Amino acid sequence: RVVVASDNRDEARLAAEYLIGRGCRRLLFLGDAGHGEAEDRLAGFEARLAGSGAAIVANIPCAFTVAAGREAVAPLLDGAELGFDGIFASSDAIAMGAIEALQARGHAVPGAVSVVGFDDSPGAALFSPRLTSIRQDWGVGGELLAQKVLDMVAGKAVASRAMPVTLIIRES
Repeated sequence: RVVVASDNRDEARLAAEYLIGRGCRRLLFLGDAGHGEAEDRLAGFEARLAGSGAAIVANIPCAFTVAAGREAVAPLLDGAELGFDGIFASSDAIAMGAIEALQARGHAVPGAVSVVGFDDSPGAALFSPRLTSIRQDWGVGGELLAQKVLDMVAGKAVASRAMPVTLIIRES
């Protein structure tokens, strides 16, 4: 089996380093860790947080949708004070939903909570606040995959490859 994908554990490290650098210490992880990619993201996030002084205070399973992001965070907003100051969401959609829930209750993003999404979807740069996100370079990924298919057809040996990723820092 030949795969062209990104290293979800390594990408989660970028999110953890960003949140730690912003002074976040009480973090949420939002996403369904039963899903292979989200499981790897959680593992990488936890590994980078180890020994940093920051910790995951809640790991909330949810679907990869805006509505699920809102629903995941809403129950945590009933108290006078927030029990978290940073969120790593397994997708931009989840992150956007979480931000909507926070803003609806009067919590500033990034003032009270910093948020990192995943995928750098087209809406991430248009959302308010503009969403910090992990970008997987799907253009390069598509080229790599096409070349692997051509190599396989030609009888050449092929191996799996990781796509490059970047943390796109915006306002959240």
